[in-house]
Amino acid sequence: TFFLLGSVPFHPPGCPTAVTSVNVPLIPLATRLGAWLQLPSPSQWLIRTVRLGYAIQYRGVLSTSVHSDTYAAVLHAEIAVLLVKDAIEPVPPAKMKSGFYSPYFIVPKKSGGSESVPSLAARMLTCIRHQDWFAAIDLKDAYFHVSILPRHRPFLRFAFEGQAYQYKVLPFGLSLSPRVVTKVTEAALSPLWQMGIRILNYLDDWLLIAHSQDVLCEQRDLVLWHLSHLGLQVNLEKSRLSPVQRISFLSVELDSVNMTAHLTNDCAQSVLNCLNSFRHKTARLLGHMAAAAAVTPLGLLHMRPIQHCTVAHSGLAFPCSVAACSACGQTWPFFRPESLWDKSPGILWFYMDASSTGWGAVCNGQAASGSWTGPRLQWHINCLELLAVLLALHRFRPMLRHKHVLVRTDSTATVAYINHQGGLRSRCMSQLARHLLLWSQTWLNSLRAVHIPGELNRAAVQLSQQSTHPGEWRLHP
Repeated sequence: TFFLLGSVPFHPPGCPTAVTSVNVPLIPLATRLGAWLQLPSPSQWLIRTVRLGYAIQYRGVLSTSVHSDTYAAVLHAEIAVLLVKDAIEPVPPAKMKSGFYSPYFIVPKKSGGSESVPSLAARMLTCIRHQDWFAAIDLKDAYFHVSILPRHRPFLRFAFEGQAYQYKVLPFGLSLSPRVVTKVTEAALSPLWQMGIRILNYLDDWLLIAHSQDVLCEQRDLVLWHLSHLGLQVNLEKSRLSPVQRISFLSVELDSVNMTAHLTNDCAQSVLNCLNSFRHKTARLLGHMAAAAAVTPLGLLHMRPIQHCTVAHSGLAFPCSVAACSACGQTWPFFRPESLWDKSPGILWFYMDASSTGWGAVCNGQAASGSWTGPRLQWHINCLELLAVLLALHRFRPMLRHKHVLVRTDSTATVAYINHQGGLRSRCMSQLARHLLLWSQTWLNSLRAVHIPGELNRAAVQLSQQSTHPGEWRLHP
């Protein structure tokens, strides 16, 4: 099979043999600079990084300190592996007193994959089609493919047992390392995307999607050849190269036959386990919930009670006591495996507006309106706008039942609290949004909102301003 990649035609020789042994160093990307130059429109940053190494971006002035660690046996073995991989190098004794030293410690890596990313998980739902086939590719030591600019290596030093070392490649602890790896890998994938190959990537985890098994195998071999051509090594032991229609990717179980997407059992269980140590692991708990939000009905909405609780205590010194109210516990039944791909037809939209005196809405040629009375006359206009949506939905419920509903309003706050499933700026609006979205989950297929200028929403504006009371009009003679 003949392929045209960028401006260079080539014949992929088949699936390359990827090295998985930890005793073999990675190939520096600089040795494949010619292949990177042939990518479509490579940026100057990319070429400079591949040729010379990554130049660290500093937030401020750095201080120097030396730290030691306690678990010597584990650290000694890890440092030995890094030396074999050529990821670090010893610092000469004459230069040990210069540079910037960071504490070095081991972070246990959970087996079985990485954490999900909401934006990527949401993109998966739009990329996958019925009866698609999947394959997963795992890059070997993705961070270690990118070299560090030699003059910046002294800023990535650590000391152990009287010996100083410095990183020659991107370390895991550098805050910008994920961004650098993402920019490099996306540049590598750009010609494949231009060829129409569907690949979803997150750091070293990639998902290859094709409409048939034969096409997937053909594209898989092309991708593997392309990665080998650029000097990017694949870990065959962690990759899943055989075509399947059900696969786990980034803590999400994907099934293209039944068109379902839900959390893996391990990910769902990890969310529930956080309840046992809520006081000390609130941040981790919210992280798991955010990862699950893209494939969980109203996932963001059920984070809001916990977020409000943590915001209320954000000014206190930790550790402090944080009580989990019953409302927090009631959110967890929603974190269950469930399909999010509702393909049923039917989309309706209505225009709505609220003023200090009342509200108005127009849907499918029908109008509805009402007046504010009692304490609501003192409410903030943003709260009234969001309440008006709920009242309009109740009024149009027979028409909107089991439909995909799009709300058009000139209130940006209303749009944000509906689409983001609540918020933290206004507790009143967050409570209204929760009530609105839970009601919508029962009666509607989905609810979204978009912003429109007020001049395009005149009918609803006139209804909300109550310019003509229903009992104060007559026919013109």
